[in-house]
Amino acid sequence: MLQAIKKFYHQKVTLKNLTSFLCGLLALVCLAWLGDQSYFYITRFTLGKPHPDWDSVAWWVALFGVCLGSLLTAYLSFNFVKVRHLQSSSAKGTYKALLLTTSPADARDNQWQIVKHQGVFKLFQVDPKTKQTVEKFPFSGYLTDDIALFTEKKVRCSWQQVLRALRNHKNNVEQIYLVVTEEMHKLKYHCGDQTQSEAQCLRDWIAFYFNDALQETQVSLHRRPVSANEMQDYYHAFDELIDTLTGTYQDKEILIDITGGRVPASLGGCLATLHNNCRMQYIDAIAQPSKVHIYDATIKQID
Repeated sequence: MLQAIKKFYHQKVTLKNLTSFLCGLLALVCLAWLGDQSYFYITRFTLGKPHPDWDSVAWWVALFGVCLGSLLTAYLSFNFVKVRHLQSSSAKGTYKALLLTTSPADARDNQWQIVKHQGVFKLFQVDPKTKQTVEKFPFSGYLTDDIALFTEKKVRCSWQQVLRALRNHKNNVEQIYLVVTEEMHKLKYHCGDQTQSEAQCLRDWIAFYFNDALQETQVSLHRRPVSANEMQDYYHAFDELIDTLTGTYQDKEILIDITGGRVPASLGGCLATLHNNCRMQYIDAIAQPSKVHIYDATIKQID
């Protein structure tokens, strides 16, 4: 309900909207006048008192005003369509809540694992034949350095997009929610003395980069895993998180990142942004340096 009220007040005011409102107001005023004239007319008729010609004229004028105002209101109200659309925004903003999605760390034939080993997060590659893990390199805990490390070592892993998504928000974001697939919850890795799902490894790996942040940042998994190929699962997950977070943060303090996920995840994030008043982020990793695109949900009126 609160979201619907906010969306109503964010609508754009145009001359057509204002004219429609005034015509509706005219219809209501004339209707009230018509009611008064009818009352006095019936009273005089009942008492047998003659009524002046002006009363009759006023009655017809009021009736004409009601009809004209109603017709104009209907015409102006239904002669245009309001649609939601995404508009590229140059506003960098300060975001307090970040919603992320990503694919499993595997990339093509390379079976990557990012796990905590001896107190340090490291990248391992699994040999598909022998199933033996080979350590590639440890992570430093500094976003810029580790993003460059992926490039330097020529490693293509879907999780490196997560680091790019975090880079501009490290010292501002307070809540990070991960929307991950059922597959990532089922994959199990050995992390020291315990076994964790890939989703839990991702959560802990992201939290690793916020140990030295200026504020405390909470990293959480969404309560329900999604199907990798179901766009509506991603949409409902994002929409549910936004509804929860709007009780704590302003709409424009919530950011959805669609860089690291598959196509259904990106489409679900776009729809969730369109149907809410938050913002969306996409990072073009091909551009050098990588370019951040921010999109704002607005309402466009088509006359």
